[in-house]
Amino acid sequence: ENYLEVKYEKYLKDPGVELKRLSKFCDINVSQCDIDRIVRDVNASRAYAYRDDEALMGLYDKFVSDEMKDKYF
Repeated sequence: ENYLEVKYEKYLKDPGVELKRLSKFCDINVSQCDIDRIVRDVNASRAYAYRDDEALMGLYDKFVSDEMKDKYF
């Protein structure tokens, strides 16, 4: 495969697993220490923060099709 789909919300839910998956796809050696350091800075409460912002919800409604909303959200 030539691409890797990374969902922001999934990354926030389990950043260690997603970072390992991403680094493997990119063929980058990342130590567990580096992953742990990055994971400490992840704020999982940001997963759906756009829903609290009227302007961002307007963009979401404009650019995300109903099919995509049903499939992913």
